[in-house]
Amino acid sequence: MTKIFVTGATGYIGGDALYAIANAHPEYEITCLVRNSEKGAQVVKDNAKVKLVYGDLDSVKVLEEAKKADIVCRESLFKRLTTRHLHCEMSLTRRQTSPTPTTRPLPPP
Repeated sequence: MTKIFVTGATGYIGGDALYAIANAHPEYEITCLVRNSEKGAQVVKDNAKVKLVYGDLDSVKVLEEAKKADIVCRESLFKRLTTRHLHCEMSLTRRQTSPTPTTRPLPPP
């Protein structure tokens, strides 16, 4: 089973990337880094099968979880960077066999 570790899943781009990956590949085991239980609840609400790891990018526990993954999707914004880097989007898109939505549905007004 392919294992994916995602950072930034509570953000706009990261949330859409997580949604697209989870819907295109429900067989993947996805772990997301979140800062706290409030942020974790947001992720699990849209993606019930996702495993959560609580912490930040400086945490040793986070590094250990990331090492278990086959793919690391870094959607988070580091303080030193000015743009987001989506490392896995193209490789996952190429594996798709059928069209899937790439963004989460918008909530009703």
